Amino acid sequence: MSSLILFLILLLNKTYYVQEIKLEGLKSLAPSSVYEILPFKAGENVDEEKIRSAIKNLYSKGYFYDISVYYEEESKSLIFRFKEKPRVAEVEIKGAKKVKEKDVKEKIKIKIGDFIDYSAIATDISTIYEFYKEKGFPFADVSYEVKEIREGKAKVVYRIEEGDKLSVRKIYINGNKNISDEEIKKYLETKEKGFFSFITSSGRFDAEKLSTDADRIRAVYLENGYAEVKVSEPEFFITPDRKSIVVIFSVEEGEKYYIGNVDVDGDLLFEKEDLLSKLKTKSGELFKASNIRSDILYLTSLYSDYGYAFANVDPKTFVSQKERRIDITFTIEKGKIVYVDRINIKGNTKTRDKVIRREMRISEGDLYSESAVKFSQRRIYGLGFFDEVKINQDIKGEDRIDLNV
Repeated sequence: MSSLILFLILLLNKTYYVQEIKLEGLKSLAPSSVYEILPFKAGENVDEEKIRSAIKNLYSKGYFYDISVYYEEESKSLIFRFKEKPRVAEVEIKGAKKVKEKDVKEKIKIKIGDFIDYSAIATDISTIYEFYKEKGFPFADVSYEVKEIREGKAKVVYRIEEGDKLSVRKIYINGNKNISDEEIKKYLETKEKGFFSFITSSGRFDAEKLSTDADRIRAVYLENGYAEVKVSEPEFFITPDRKSIVVIFSVEEGEKYYIGNVDVDGDLLFEKEDLLSKLKTKSGELFKASNIRSDILYLTSLYSDYGYAFANVDPKTFVSQKERRIDITFTIEKGKIVYVDRINIKGNTKTRDKVIRREMRISEGDLYSESAVKFSQRRIYGLGFFDEVKINQDIKGEDRIDLNV
């Protein structure tokens, strides 16, 4: 009878003194990676609960197909026997013809060097399908295969049957009474298929573009006084021939509104009348969302030229549905005065940094000024050395920023 007696630990409800921990079956994984996961070490007493915890933790890492644990009484050794999953040595995309293969690869989660993870592969299949759906291929089919190409190494193959790309046969706008279909459609990203669509590529179904079109319709109405307009998310239906779709937007226009009282309050650095005279939002005029956005930008830019880089403007509105009027007050919080700490030049390979600094109209230690920053940007671009010039802020505190050129 052999002196080596092996017991499957989980069949026994005992505590064992472990003098040594042995790991068997590891191929690509370093033993230290396993030891770090174990909730015990050699020289300790180990019970069933700790063993179960160890196995659970090891499985959760996704490295193994199978784990067995044994205790060798003679040597007081706890033995882990592993069956490792292979690592991904190659990822192949087959069937991507109408969509670029590199674009598909950028979407997938599985990477070379990973252990095979079937939940990650399932996620990839779903992601690829949704990607094709967004690109106008709702009938795409995605499958996979895992091929072991050598010991411990595998290739993951995603097979794609793209199907036909859908075109947009017709766009319907329901509920619009005061703005025509033709006027609304001019602003949509999604276009109906026309005679020259094969040249211009217009009329193709793109779910990503379609998702923004409800906001575009809303913007059209907000520019024409309809402050309470509601636009539903688009519905679309596939035609019986499975080659095109019909898109439907539903609109509740509401009433047209005009501007009532216009005011500014809060931290006023200038005379109220001077500020109001510069605003595009005027009492008695049609409500326009773009005017309000423009006025917020004007006020924040004005304050930033006096060092208040983080000034905040909050447009507070009071809506009178009875009078169809909107009163608006621009409340200004100037914040703290901000100084320029450092000016960092990055990406310059065409000339000396001092040439760029010479064109700056703002210096280290100066009060921040948005106009000076924009003027500096134009001057640097005007040197003719660079295709693009950006000046970004790097906030260093409540009253300090760096400028990265």
